[in-house]
Amino acid sequence: MKDHEIILRPARDEDGDAIAEVIRWIFGQYPNCPFDRAAEFSDLDAVATYLAERGGTMWVAETGGRVVGCFGIVSTAAPDIYELYKVYLLPEARGRGIAGKLLGMALDFARARGADAVRLWTDTRFLEGHIFYRRNGFEQLPVTRYLADQGKSWEFAFRRHLSGEQQTESRNGTR
Repeated sequence: MKDHEIILRPARDEDGDAIAEVIRWIFGQYPNCPFDRAAEFSDLDAVATYLAERGGTMWVAETGGRVVGCFGIVSTAAPDIYELYKVYLLPEARGRGIAGKLLGMALDFARARGADAVRLWTDTRFLEGHIFYRRNGFEQLPVTRYLADQGKSWEFAFRRHLSGEQQTESRNGTR
């Protein structure tokens, strides 16, 4: 991994299998967190098209031709709120600023479309993710939801207001 640069690029429909493997690995690190692509992740069959049809997009982090993470964003029924979607990064790619860059791209995407806020739902078990979101300006909301999926998952809600923020590119000169 250290010998290869990490490339951030837009996800393509054919990335679904690689994204599924990233999610499968991460789910495997938690008890009672099964991954059943056919039953619960059919959106990965044509992930770029799926998100584009919903006013969103996704990027993947790739190194040595291997996808090591994904970060999506999609519009919601509320025109001024976007939602983070399938945010996963393998441990070997963490600690290098990749998640922060991907988040910046997602926030810029939402701002460019007039969003006032970005929200997300995250499994209550994904503690490292909760830390990342809080560190990056998201507030945890006093609400949870039950998914009734195979893992009987509960999720926390987080939100970040964008009003008054500048695009990441303008703020720090990077993307």
